[in-house]
Amino acid sequence: MSKLVNYIGGGGRTNKANGATPRGRRLSLESLENRELLSVSTAEFNAIANHYADIDFTGYNAARTIEIRTSGANGTDIFTTGQLQQAIDRAGAQAGDYLIVVRSDVLLSGTELTVGGAGYQGSVAIVGWGAVGSTTFTGTRTIDANQQSRVFCIDLFAKVALAGLTVTNGFLDDYGFSGGICNYGELSVTNCTITGNTTDGFGGGIYNSNTLTVTNCTISQNSADFGGGIYNTWELSVTNCTISQNSAAAGGGIYNEFGGTLAATNCTIAENSAYGYGGGGIYNDRASMTITDCTITDNLAYGYGGGGIYNYCASMTVTNCTIT
Repeated sequence: MSKLVNYIGGGGRTNKANGATPRGRRLSLESLENRELLSVSTAEFNAIANHYADIDFTGYNAARTIEIRTSGANGTDIFTTGQLQQAIDRAGAQAGDYLIVVRSDVLLSGTELTVGGAGYQGSVAIVGWGAVGSTTFTGTRTIDANQQSRVFCIDLFAKVALAGLTVTNGFLDDYGFSGGICNYGELSVTNCTITGNTTDGFGGGIYNSNTLTVTNCTISQNSADFGGGIYNTWELSVTNCTISQNSAAAGGGIYNEFGGTLAATNCTIAENSAYGYGGGGIYNDRASMTITDCTITDNLAYGYGGGGIYNYCASMTVTNCTIT
């Protein structure tokens, strides 16, 4: 039986990377006591929902909201920036869907933020927003791991939305799964910037092993051995995104692993590089890929095939795209 190998946007020999699927891990949360809820105003909640229209806010309301500020009282639903994990645990331990409003930048102290695990009951949306009472978006809020840890881990069975955040300076060694965001659950990422995250394993910016939807995001300057921007093993949809200046041995922008499904629409995939196994823009490894209305340009694959796209024994549909 013959093998089908396509390489687009660059010359050189073809190769393939190890397609083994890493397995997820289970996390656990301690139950927290019930507390009286504080909430944002209905006007502010509606403004948040309207601004992040790509998020399904069905099931959320103004009364189930937690705030992250530069200062706030521990033990209530107002938390300081150093208590973001406590706020996430507080939301996840409650029945129903909870909104976490991040009003100021957060600097992590060597421990990743985890969402999900035992006792997790509803959906959690974590969004960057403005000052208290603001009905106008004033810019993304930064969550910075300071090169001391991964930034986010979304556990099995968790349903999470991230929006209006800059996820940066995450780091994970020991051949790990993403320096930025590691997803084993159902995750949407909207209006975010994922930048400057590193791992010597899979998915510098994002590693996905379940369902991931990325909309109106910039994923840039991340690095990994495989999948500098995103490494996908399952179901990935990317719409209206810029994926640029990421690097990896294979799949500088995106690595779509064996069995994965990738749909990219109206994206710019540019100036990414693969220094070992090909696929400067995208490496599609025995997976399904549909690319529509995208610009794939100025990507490099040093010494191997597919500066733009490397397609190995895989199903690939490319429609109305520019590849240069």
